[in-house]
Amino acid sequence: MYGDTTRDDFTRVEGPMDPGVEILFTYTMNGDISGALVSVTCTAQTCMGDNSLTADLWAPVRRNLRAHFGANFQVLGVPGAAGDQCPDDLLRWRRSEPHLRGPHGAETLARRLSNAVIEAHEYGRRETTATPVFRHLNSAIDLPLYVMNDSEVDHYKKVISDLTANGEPDPKS
Repeated sequence: MYGDTTRDDFTRVEGPMDPGVEILFTYTMNGDISGALVSVTCTAQTCMGDNSLTADLWAPVRRNLRAHFGANFQVLGVPGAAGDQCPDDLLRWRRSEPHLRGPHGAETLARRLSNAVIEAHEYGRRETTATPVFRHLNSAIDLPLYVMNDSEVDHYKKVISDLTANGEPDPKS
């Protein structure tokens, strides 16, 4: 989540990445826009470690969208599966991407997210209905259990032994 991507031994980010912004707009019965549910696969953690009470990036998102859509516009921010995600682009940070921490980072991310919502409303609007149908699908699937063979077990025992030969390994490794 916060590893140093400038290290010589860094090879890649592990795991999935979801850059999408999923939006469900709501409207009054008169057809006027009233709000949006906005889902991003990112935690709102730009102000982590600050000694303050904050809604983080969602406060400026709400301000920006209310300035655009009207004072009564409601925003429900929903994080997707993002337990190990952070707002910083660690691959581009220190190269072309600014450090997105603290109030300045929250404002930068809020501007980007607000623009995505506004653009989605302007260019992605679909027909509305007063009687939406919501569905939830659920499937149980069997996944095979991975069992290491003897050579893999030996290999990883050696890796652990090498890492701990001089005590606990560097936490940044």
